[in-house]
Amino acid sequence: MGQYKKIIIGGIVLVIGWVILLLATLDVIPKSFWLAFVAYALTIIGVVVGLLGVAMHVQTNRRTNDD
Repeated sequence: MGQYKKIIIGGIVLVIGWVILLLATLDVIPKSFWLAFVAYALTIIGVVVGLLGVAMHVQTNRRTNDD
């Protein structure tokens, strides 16, 4: 998977986690432990995948700028 794909997918997963938490806070969807756990996991996964994409982007740019 490319670096830009990882950044975009990480951002989308992160936003999905935030939206779930927001909707639960506003009582649009029912609150439960499992829903909060899934939303938290999605948020963490989104951050990690996005940061991996950013790290890959920086590493690629350093290699091309060193030449």
